[in-house]
Amino acid sequence: MLSDRIVLEIDPISGTDEMGVFVLQTDLETTDELDRSYVLSERGQYVTEAFDIAPDALTDPISSGDFGRREGYHIDGGAGTDQITISATRGAEESTQWGDGSAESDESTQYDAVPGDLDAQVDVLRHWLNETRSDSGGQTQLHIRGHTDGTYSDSAGPFSEPITVAVQSHVISKEDHAEISITLTLVRTATVPNVDDALDDVQDAVDEVVAELGEYTPDW
Repeated sequence: MLSDRIVLEIDPISGTDEMGVFVLQTDLETTDELDRSYVLSERGQYVTEAFDIAPDALTDPISSGDFGRREGYHIDGGAGTDQITISATRGAEESTQWGDGSAESDESTQYDAVPGDLDAQVDVLRHWLNETRSDSGGQTQLHIRGHTDGTYSDSAGPFSEPITVAVQSHVISKEDHAEISITLTLVRTATVPNVDDALDDVQDAVDEVVAELGEYTPDW
């Protein structure tokens, strides 16, 4: 379990063969939000209203229950967004890993920042997040609470593995020389083994639709 910190792992980017590791633990706050997208939701009220005007032969098989005026059917097709927002600060005195571990002595690199070098810590995190593709290719992993394999704790959590996430947005601010503030908005994502092939398939489908529409577009 991870009860006192969160760790964001980023797959190696161009120029390094090591994974980027970013530990957030000071002034740590998290917000978990689940937004469901129903196949049928509020419009299900129209189905309820149809019971009042449709022939009994059509509605009797499914109208045995009584419905309130503002009730409707909801069908959950599994769509929606499972989002985690993380905010934390990082002080000049913190020594946990902030990059790929390549920094030596007191000299930061573009891939790793040494403790106390807050300017480099801003640049390094930005560099990793800007250079990586954070999508269903599985490039970014979040170790949080029970979602961890034990790499950064004494034991694995009940879910045994980190969450594969897409980094939707990141905000880094620095108001003085004492600390930086980080806010990450992450969305849980499924892993597609061959994401490039999937993108090619999507593009092919789009091109086909565009071509078909072109046949019905007048030449003006």
